[in-house]
Amino acid sequence: LLSASVAGVLVPQIADPDMSLTMVISKVDALAQALADFDAALAAAGIESSDVTSPALVMVSEIGLQNAPLAQLTSPGPITIVGKLVNIGSVAAENVTVELIPGASSGPIPACQLTSTASQSLGTIAAGEVRTVTWNAVATDISASGFGSSATYRVNVSISNGDGEGATGAFDVVVSSPSFGQWIAGHPAAGAASEFDDDADGDGVRNGLERYLGRDPVIPDGQGFAFLPGIGARSFSHPRSSMAGSDVDASYQWSAELRSWHDSGVEAGGLRVSLTPRVVAGSGGALKTVVVTPDVVGNSNSLFYRLKLRLKPPLEPEPVPVQPQIISGPQGDSLNNGDSVTFTVVATGSLPLLYQWRKNGALIQDANGPSLTLKNLTRADDGTYNVRVVGAGGSVISSGAALSVGGGGGGGGGSF
Repeated sequence: LLSASVAGVLVPQIADPDMSLTMVISKVDALAQALADFDAALAAAGIESSDVTSPALVMVSEIGLQNAPLAQLTSPGPITIVGKLVNIGSVAAENVTVELIPGASSGPIPACQLTSTASQSLGTIAAGEVRTVTWNAVATDISASGFGSSATYRVNVSISNGDGEGATGAFDVVVSSPSFGQWIAGHPAAGAASEFDDDADGDGVRNGLERYLGRDPVIPDGQGFAFLPGIGARSFSHPRSSMAGSDVDASYQWSAELRSWHDSGVEAGGLRVSLTPRVVAGSGGALKTVVVTPDVVGNSNSLFYRLKLRLKPPLEPEPVPVQPQIISGPQGDSLNNGDSVTFTVVATGSLPLLYQWRKNGALIQDANGPSLTLKNLTRADDGTYNVRVVGAGGSVISSGAALSVGGGGGGGGGSF
């Protein structure tokens, strides 16, 4: 026997896979309250209550990389994805299976590639039990530039005597690369020829490009560029270091006559050539193979391509914030009822500067400027006023200005 109020709580599909965790928990809370109210009503009537159970519902409560806390950021290489499952039903969940499915990749190398079994059988999960499951994978920066990429995945949950609610996850693969200066310092044999545009080994490849291609700058080894078999405008490939360097700008250019060069996608002389790179080999932190595919609009007897690198100027260091200082603070005075007064502070320091006026140590509402004006003074305005100035470099409090309001006639005023 169930009352209408309890039945009304049970009617919604509490295990709807489209419901969020918050929504499900709110419904469970509502159900628990309704049952408690129903039991109380039965007890008041002297009737023994009947047990009411909710079906098994296993949900993914947390998902992320195995860091503290569960993270969404990693370097290329081996990773562990951790998921926490909880059965929020009142009966045990039987034959629980969980599966992780990596998101689709734009190329043959996925950003997240499983190295362990995707589907795992967890058996029985008791009511209220939390179970942890892990998957091993390899994270790869699949961006052609080498400056980072993102990976997505989904976890699906199924049980034989209830419902399972999965979840989606994502993480960024970020490469922490040494600067060019740090990289070339690891090759002391370069000697005086250690600048970005120098060619330390005399093989026709400048040092900056050697780093980008994953080559040794003091061992002659050629460029590594190669055209792929095909007809018409042929694709070409080249290696790329897994730590190509975030301090360089890389771009592909084309030319029809080796005199004038144009960026990818730019139209010149009736031609427009777009060059699209993608990583086709090299998972984790391994050397990448990049294939560049041209899309040519127009006709030309010949086309030439090149990879252009530019070393970015060093970032200007962040300025050190300057501590706020009071140049001149508010001054006290004695005034009469009905008078007005303006307290003013002049402060310096790293902008922006924020102000908060206080009376007898208590904050004054909406008094947030370099000046504070009080009108129609009464004895209630008696007190000591000061201001706290806050900036990026810290904060400072002005000296106090004592205000005394007498009982004489008004009409006066002052600024201090």
